[in-house]
Amino acid sequence: MWKRMLMCIFLCSLLSGGLGITCLDALGNSVDWYAIYKLPALKSSSNWMIRAGLAPLYLDVRSPKWALLNHAMNESQEAVYQTLSAIYSGKNDDMMYIMYNDEPPPASQTTVQDEGGHTKGVVAFDKNSGFWLIHSAPHFPPGKDHGYTYPTTACHYGQSFLCVTFPYNQLGNVAKQLWYNEPHIYNHTVPASFSQDYPVLNDVIHGKTPPGPPYSSVLQMTSLGGQQFTSFAKSGKFEADLYDALVAPTLQQDLLVETWLNGEGGKLDSNCSANYKVMKITSISMQAFAVKFNETKDHSKWAISTAAGIRGEK
Repeated sequence: MWKRMLMCIFLCSLLSGGLGITCLDALGNSVDWYAIYKLPALKSSSNWMIRAGLAPLYLDVRSPKWALLNHAMNESQEAVYQTLSAIYSGKNDDMMYIMYNDEPPPASQTTVQDEGGHTKGVVAFDKNSGFWLIHSAPHFPPGKDHGYTYPTTACHYGQSFLCVTFPYNQLGNVAKQLWYNEPHIYNHTVPASFSQDYPVLNDVIHGKTPPGPPYSSVLQMTSLGGQQFTSFAKSGKFEADLYDALVAPTLQQDLLVETWLNGEGGKLDSNCSANYKVMKITSISMQAFAVKFNETKDHSKWAISTAAGIRGEK
């Protein structure tokens, strides 16, 4: 009983901002996880943020229902800005961070890899905790010395952001998934003490890739607040579709998938012949926010099981 009470006190201290790097909500409060769906620019909307392509729909562990926030993506009273301030403020010398994006900002300070996986995100940790922010926005975020801005190139299309707070003992798992994803790293600081604890970090920042099969990794990861997440990663040598060959079979669920239909790789066709169907989403409608748009306006890249009760199209 005492052990549970002490653990609760420890977690509450971390999530209240007393210790450790964490995801932060729009008010700067520590939060175990949050998700943001940045709506595409819809010129017919009566909401100026939606017209400008700066409107964030937000949910988190405390409020697990989408809400349209009052502050735009390029304002400081916004969760992504607050979260990344741990890096830009420079107040914590004993921390590591990695920024990666297959479409890096034009003024990238360093280039670890000229090529990398189609993946975007930011990882930041101290020796207590940290966050993994996975997103879809091109040219984002700027390197540390350039300060925070939200790029106009990420306004036109819909974008997604998922931030999860992890205890320090999960950093090795985060690094392992990055190793498989082969990210294009454009800005990073990884003190030696972090890579000594988790040597795979050296492989990640030096662009090393898995030497042999399997060329995919599925890990169960536990957030600081105890939420279970299943993380999927694959290298370029996987040579199969992520959803068809890995996600759907692992979850044993039919999937509705929002993919990027405007890219060079071509469109993902629905697959209804496999044991678990993977069906592409062609339009998104959110009546609560009076928005509807075709998938070609969306770059957010997400999937949901059909068990969630959302109607899809084959």
